[in-house]
Amino acid sequence: MTNATVSAITDTAQCPVYRWCELDHTDPDIIEHAANAHEKHLTIVAGDVSETFLLEVMNGRPRIECVFDGGEIWIEPGEATNTFENVAEVFTKAAAEYERFAKALSTRLTRPHSVTAELADRDV
Repeated sequence: MTNATVSAITDTAQCPVYRWCELDHTDPDIIEHAANAHEKHLTIVAGDVSETFLLEVMNGRPRIECVFDGGEIWIEPGEATNTFENVAEVFTKAAAEYERFAKALSTRLTRPHSVTAELADRDV
């Protein structure tokens, strides 16, 4: 799911499931083609490197993606900026963001042990 395939990105909450979702779930195209999709864009900057990532949940599965176009990157003696380190920092931060994102989703799907114990003790 990308902006190229779905044009219904909004700044106002239109998702009945996630407050962070940028998709307009009232849009007929979203309803027809991406009802179970949820997207959030994330831009991470480190020094001279900036990259936009897409955090996405499709049918309950979290993922992260980006189209990396770093162009030509080099470093030589006396260079004031180390773009290699900045690229590494951006992707390290993206990996950490994804871990938090996935953990928040899994936390949302689990229940406290007390509830599980209560259900186990019920007569069904």
